[in-house]
Amino acid sequence: MKISDYSLFFLLCVCTAIALTGCTSSSPKAAPSVSAAPAGPVVQTTPACPDKLVWDGEWQMSWLSMAGNHDLSTAWTKYKDRPYGDVSTITMKQTCWNVETSMSYPGVKCDATFQGTIENNVLSGTWSGSPACSKSMDDRRFSLTMAADNRSWLGDIYDSATDPSKFPPNWAGRRNPS
Repeated sequence: MKISDYSLFFLLCVCTAIALTGCTSSSPKAAPSVSAAPAGPVVQTTPACPDKLVWDGEWQMSWLSMAGNHDLSTAWTKYKDRPYGDVSTITMKQTCWNVETSMSYPGVKCDATFQGTIENNVLSGTWSGSPACSKSMDDRRFSLTMAADNRSWLGDIYDSATDPSKFPPNWAGRRNPS
């Protein structure tokens, strides 16, 4: 039996097509391997509570006429011509990221309570107190910045009648040395 040129050409084309398509094996292709599903994005969470309760405990606090950058050299000096320098002791109660305290400042007959939240090294929140504490009874706020050694803080206590950006810090605190 003689194979015609056309048949030989046709057979050659079929074999070439089979070779080019990769169908030279009769065994089935291997199934792709199954790997674990890709992990979702890593979620950053805030710890339930800070490692240290740095605001918790007894503090001496003083109302200031001026101070800056935790330079508290004048904060504890009593002046005869003004109530600044009167020192009061307060006890702050820190629960996780929240802090509460009350104060009685005898020089100006101010009794007040404070509630705030900690963010980084700043404690800020709202306060309420007797009329002698401030010019206005509206929008009473405070913001205190803890020093790097966690032994003192400096900040502002203010109300809607005052703008803390226009005056130096007016409130200072330090760990009770006793």
